[in-house]
Amino acid sequence: MMSANPIAILLTPNTPTTLCIGSGRFLRSVLVPFLSAHSKPAVFQTRGRSFLDFFLSKVEAVDHEHDTVVPSLSYPVDTIAYDGTICTDNIEISAVGTLGSSDGKSRLLDLLRNTIRVIGVGVTEAGLSHASNQCMRDLTLILYTIYCHQAGNGDERKICIVNTDNVPNNGDVIRGHVLENTREFYSNKDKRGGRTESFLQFLEKKVAFLNTMVDRITSSREGSNGMIPSCEPLPEKAIVICDPGSDLPDWMRAKEIQEKFGVKIRQHPKELECDISLKLRVANGTHTALAHAMALSSLPNTESLSSASSSLFLSYLDSLYKTQIYPGAIHDGISEEETESAWLDWRKRVQHPYFGLSTFFITQNGAAKGGIRLSPTLKSLVNGFVDGDSITTENPISVSMAFAFAAILRFLTPIRERSEEEKQRGIYVGWLDGHVAGNDLNLESDVDEIVTYADGLRYNLSVGWYELKCGCCVESTASSSFMKREVSLPESLSMLGRGRQPSAYKDVILSYLLHPQGGDLRTILQGKSVDEEMERKFILDTFVCAVSTLYARMASGDSLIQILKEMQETQHVYSNGLSTSCDVLVDGTLSIEDAIGQPMHFRKCPIPDSSRLMTTPTGLTVDDVPSVVFSEVRGQNVIDLHTHLLPASHGALCLWGIDELLTYHYLVAEYFMTAPPSMSPEIFYALSKTQQANLIWEAMFVNRSPISEATRGVLTTLVALGLEAEVKSRDLPAIRRFYDEYRKDGLSGSERFVDLAYRISGVRYAIMTNIPFDSASVSYFPLCSF
Repeated sequence: MMSANPIAILLTPNTPTTLCIGSGRFLRSVLVPFLSAHSKPAVFQTRGRSFLDFFLSKVEAVDHEHDTVVPSLSYPVDTIAYDGTICTDNIEISAVGTLGSSDGKSRLLDLLRNTIRVIGVGVTEAGLSHASNQCMRDLTLILYTIYCHQAGNGDERKICIVNTDNVPNNGDVIRGHVLENTREFYSNKDKRGGRTESFLQFLEKKVAFLNTMVDRITSSREGSNGMIPSCEPLPEKAIVICDPGSDLPDWMRAKEIQEKFGVKIRQHPKELECDISLKLRVANGTHTALAHAMALSSLPNTESLSSASSSLFLSYLDSLYKTQIYPGAIHDGISEEETESAWLDWRKRVQHPYFGLSTFFITQNGAAKGGIRLSPTLKSLVNGFVDGDSITTENPISVSMAFAFAAILRFLTPIRERSEEEKQRGIYVGWLDGHVAGNDLNLESDVDEIVTYADGLRYNLSVGWYELKCGCCVESTASSSFMKREVSLPESLSMLGRGRQPSAYKDVILSYLLHPQGGDLRTILQGKSVDEEMERKFILDTFVCAVSTLYARMASGDSLIQILKEMQETQHVYSNGLSTSCDVLVDGTLSIEDAIGQPMHFRKCPIPDSSRLMTTPTGLTVDDVPSVVFSEVRGQNVIDLHTHLLPASHGALCLWGIDELLTYHYLVAEYFMTAPPSMSPEIFYALSKTQQANLIWEAMFVNRSPISEATRGVLTTLVALGLEAEVKSRDLPAIRRFYDEYRKDGLSGSERFVDLAYRISGVRYAIMTNIPFDSASVSYFPLCSF
């Protein structure tokens, strides 16, 4: 029969030298097994007693009033292999109890008479938020009790505190909380005790608060009420511990032990920073990007990535890694080997066919995750570009990154105004791709299809809705007022409405990207000079426009899968697929004011005619009109009615290449305005075309600034052909090599270059001006011969 005071601890004959505070699934599936390999730890739940009760339900022979010692204690951990088989390990511990009762806490303090070398702290981010949290006060009490027992015993070994939550600098955070509690609750006790070494000194000398990183996806066995962890295979870095003082017990340093339990011990903080950075960028970043796109596409679990139909999403991830995450990591000094190893490990894990995670679950706190997980890569790319370390001369941010942020914003967009109940619950309701958004949505239809995914949030794939929460606020201007105020991001997006032009969303998206609770990109604008700050602002403005274009399409009803297919299949403006620079997604211009009076260069409209944004009423406002008109006019192909151009089939009459550009008659005339007296027209025209081009290049582009209309035309052409780096370095031979790559293929090379020139300039076709009295020209038109 159970006692009125339920048992608060179960012990085995083993003497624990390690202790774990908390009983979360990760701690039970990673840290406890690792510690158990050498010394079976004691595990104490911080508040409740469900883990203790799990053992009590299995131990029938215990006298619940007196005897709390049992022969052994163990619990199962399931690991699901990539082939679907399940391996169950039984993890042995020396004691189990609860800190949620005075008796349990007292029994734990009695255990501390033994030598404790490692204390695992398995509390969540909330538990680490304040020193006043009970778990932090309990840890301080535990350390004080150890101090009372061990002070002056001559043992120089340190007690190591190891946390299993990914709070940045978690060891330092815990140390700060313990010191705060010590000053508040224990300073007078030291004075009364007359000890030669204070508790504060003990903490400084005898306790090592180690920073860590953890990474293993865990769930629970079905029907176990969360008591039996169910896990993916151990990653290479399930837990990384930074131990700069070599304070961890020696047995932990054995390579075979670390490999067996997915443990890495680092000596230098920079190594841990690298591990954390790679986890955030590679694993967490791609997970966040993937989850929002999959959830909106009614793919509720990452297990679907193992199917043959998942190639589109995997191509998206591959591009995001290859063109964004990888170069960003390399710029920040992370080795190629470490970066590639982290990616290959993660790519395999995310495709586990039998152990996936809910994509809706991953989307939680998506606004902040964009800033925490994706923005570091953005910052690195921009820094590398302005520092001259980038491998490309074009905007380093690709359409895949713009898509990732647009998908987050699309997920956070409500389908309608909130009901009173939804306001009380602090939720919004969004809609899935392929379903019509409207105010008449019935959340109570098809109730059997409703799934709860986290914290009371639900979704219904058959009806096409989901619930979300978002704590990010942005500065927004309501359509009915010119007064700016901070509102929640979903509310701000909802006020703007769906089916608007990209320009309508730019302010809100910029506000989100700069907000510390959102994209947190404020530092991206900080440069070393005014020119650098302008360059950084230009890159950010371009990215904002790119995200706005994709978001406008998504909000209007274009499915994310449709947009990804366009990118993957190099349709429309995506000439380089998912790695295309986000420049191509600028709809209109970055600034209408700056564009007034400037030449208008052809750029294909980034919104295809098939987009719903083109086929549904858009509700244009006066503010939308300039951008729309600019985009439409600039994106039109033209016909050149009067040219001196001849096709590639006309052989030598088809003039093209850098030498022909430089020796165009306007440039020759300009050259002679500054040519030395010794250079007469007769001497000049006696030179070869290449020699003439060399003279003009040196005089007009090297010795002088090319500011005339004719010279700027050459620069515009070269930049449009992707030769901006060669222009900056004044590298004429490199420019010639570019053209030679086409010339070496003869007629086919000439035709390819002509096609390229027409495509870039937006010319459908040109009408030639022929000279009927020129025999070389007439030979191509026999009917015109005399």
